[in-house]
Amino acid sequence: AELWRLGMTILEMLATDRVARVRQILANGLRSMRHAPREIMTMLARDADPEVAGPVIESSPVLDADDLIALLEDDTHDWKRQAIVRRDGVGPRVAEKVAETGSEQLIGELLRNDSARISNKTMNTLTDRAPDHPAWHDIMVRRTAMPGKMLVKLAQFVAKPLLAVILQRRGLDRASEKALDKVAAERGAGAGEQRAPKLPGTPHWARGTAAERTARSW
Repeated sequence: AELWRLGMTILEMLATDRVARVRQILANGLRSMRHAPREIMTMLARDADPEVAGPVIESSPVLDADDLIALLEDDTHDWKRQAIVRRDGVGPRVAEKVAETGSEQLIGELLRNDSARISNKTMNTLTDRAPDHPAWHDIMVRRTAMPGKMLVKLAQFVAKPLLAVILQRRGLDRASEKALDKVAAERGAGAGEQRAPKLPGTPHWARGTAAERTARSW
């Protein structure tokens, strides 16, 4: 117990050292440790130096959803929010908070993080808002875990080259594929691969309508 208290005292002294380089070394040493002291990690996450707080916020497994949401709610530097949305496996609660309060750029960074676990409810809300945010279109169309229903919504208003990207998606449910073909036909892009813009390097199996793709897969 005495050794534990001594260790904590030393870590607290290092975490509050006036020399930023000392705090940076501590942050980088603890950023990936699952059993690092929670009090120390939250202290480092609230540091004003990007080189100290950034690595901890982006990587520390000790910080939970409540810690990250508290950081988002603080009137703090935007680089901290950027570090949060870059985390591997951002959780649904944090993603929902970013969607509710984040800037267009911050939400775009969240969508670009393919490991972020965005709930269908949050993604549906963002898809409904997407017509007013063209900067999100390319990111959402190319997002790996994008649900078929959301892709159908996007297909109704994204630019024709992005519509072609949607039509080249594989692994969608049949209902979504049929809905996409209907939208493509209405927009004059669904009769076949000759009428839909081709992307450089698109493989043969990814071209054509949903029906053609399904027939090839069978």
